[in-house]
Formats: sequence, C-alpha cells, structure tokens
Amino acid sequence: YDSDLSQSPLEYVNAIQIKQDLELYIPHLIPYSSVYGKTTNFPSKLAFSLFPIEPDYLSKTNYTDFGKSFFDTKLEVILFASEIQKAIPILQAVYMNDFAISAGYRASLATGTKRTLSNLEDYRKFDTTITQIFQGECYLLDSVYVKGSWSITPNLGGLAKSNAKTTIYLQAAYSLRQSLLQKNTIPFIFDIGFSSTY
Repeated sequence: YDSDLSQSPLEYVNAIQIKQDLELYIPHLIPYSSVYGKTTNFPSKLAFSLFPIEPDYLSKTNYTDFGKSFFDTKLEVILFASEIQKAIPILQAVYMNDFAISAGYRASLATGTKRTLSNLEDYRKFDTTITQIFQGECYLLDSVYVKGSWSITPNLGGLAKSNAKTTIYLQAAYSLRQSLLQKNTIPFIFDIGFSSTY
C-alpha cells in the first residue's frame, strides 16, 4: 500500500523535526549501597529536551495552550523501591515485579507562539526566542510531584517467559508557578496511567 501524499495537508508532508534530548542518570545521591532487593540510596534521572514537539506541560490537563516550548526539563529521584517478585494471591495470572515511590520536579518554558508539526524554524529563530525570554514574554510552568508505580507481568503460559511488562502509576502534582491564563485552575493535578512493553 502506497500512501498518496497529495491528499495530505502540506503541514504533515513538509514537517521537519529535530530532536535533541539529554538524559543524565545518577546511580545514587547518598553514598552507600542499598540492601539487596531494596533501593534507598536515591538513584536519579535528569532529562532535558530542546524545542520538544510535544511539550510536557503540567497544565496540559486543563487544556490551556501556551504555544511552543523552548525546553522541557525533569529531575526525578527514586525515594524507595522494592523487588516483590510474587504472584498476586487472588489473581495468580498476574505477577508483581517491583514497586517504587519517586518524587520529581518538572518545568517547561513556553514561548506563547503557535505550535506546529515542524520545529526547524525554531532553531532558525533561536536568537529571537532568547530575546523573548529576557524580555519576559515567555511562560515558565513548573511543578513538583510524587509518584507511585507498580510493574507487573503476565504469569500465564508462554507469556510468562516473554518480555511483556506493564507499569501502572499514580501521580500527584502541585503547580509551583501559574500564569494569568491559569488563574481559575486548581494547582493540584492527579494522574493515573500505565505503559506497556512487549
């Protein structure tokens, strides 16, 4: 099957995306080794993304559009993690792998300009964006959060030996800074979700 690009909007056909991400993993913030099966020495991850196509705004759940993002950054620390490696008693077909509690800080600097599918023009106008920042024409959106996550795998037949894994998480976040566009919104956001790999 060949897709007919002539029927697609030009913004999709001509979209050019440049992705620049930096991730730094810190094995532990506290200088000691955790007991086997437990993690208590605060391993951490620092992530930074320049001109992300899909901004990670805290406010995205209240449908406020702050335009393009100059950068997204996140620091997450695992406060406690434990290996479980047991089947759920009332549901033997589901095997619990591990449990973790983490806390983090998330920030996005939004430019207020209309978002597009291509971010090539953002790099061309890098100096203009820097000027906007120093003139206070951007939105800094940041939050702190606490997250609990559980990893499970199927414990049934061939699936028990596969790479299938699902992580379920529950997260509570608090907005540290809100723009005037968010003045009538609640600063607390609760989020439940999951991710799966196969």
